[in-house]
Amino acid sequence: MTVGVIHAFLITAVGYAHCSYGSTPWFLPKGWCRQFYQLFPVGGIYGSASVLIGVAILSRDAITFMLFNAALITVMFLELSIVLGRNFFRNMFNDDLPFSITMMVSFVLGINGGYFTLMFILKLFRPLLN
Repeated sequence: MTVGVIHAFLITAVGYAHCSYGSTPWFLPKGWCRQFYQLFPVGGIYGSASVLIGVAILSRDAITFMLFNAALITVMFLELSIVLGRNFFRNMFNDDLPFSITMMVSFVLGINGGYFTLMFILKLFRPLLN
């Protein structure tokens, strides 16, 4: 259940970042992200689907379950780091840094966030991996 909440939170955070900066996420139809409350059903569906698929995968192999979660987390944090690199970090650094360095800072922070989230999930499921 915790893994589903993590995935739902990540997809909602990505959708909120897109909505805040006026862009459309790749996983939603254009114009669907006008209000923040519209993202909650998307997060719930995504979290529930990740739990259901995760349970089916976990019944076969725990390592495959970890790889599945790593893939989902990587995609969400990569999308979040790209959106924040284009908008938030560019405004934060006042366009003093080149765009490539701004994107690198955003990418490094996004990958670190994904790594620590994956390590948290790994710690939760450590008994299953032994």
